[in-house]
Amino acid sequence: MEEREELRTDLDIGHFRRLLEEKRAAVLSREDEIRHQALEELAPEQVGEISSTRLHQADLASDTQEIDTLGALSEQNIRTLRKIDDALERIDNGIYGRCLSCNSPIEPLRLETVPETPLCQRCESLAEKDFNSELAARLPIE
Repeated sequence: MEEREELRTDLDIGHFRRLLEEKRAAVLSREDEIRHQALEELAPEQVGEISSTRLHQADLASDTQEIDTLGALSEQNIRTLRKIDDALERIDNGIYGRCLSCNSPIEPLRLETVPETPLCQRCESLAEKDFNSELAARLPIE
């Protein structure tokens, strides 16, 4: 039978739940701002413009770049929200503060800085190193 580590009694779980909920609210607020900005940017009524039709190629390229940037920000916010929700679920399941890879306790300072982290610093570094090695292997050799 798999041995499960004891619950983290050295952490104020309520404190970390509040941190995560505050961070979640901030991300949702940022997402609302992004959506509002996107609607403003793409509104046909452009202040100071004679026509609502964007005919100049530079304007169209600029609009496309703004849409791409807003979309990337939105995707990043969605990923962050998933991480936060996963961390809140780990709190509910009694496993918050333990590395999902090695089951070691995650340092409290790391949790203060990145409360949604599922990995200890060592496992995070190994994961990044593996990712960078895999990415480098995919790059074409010149």
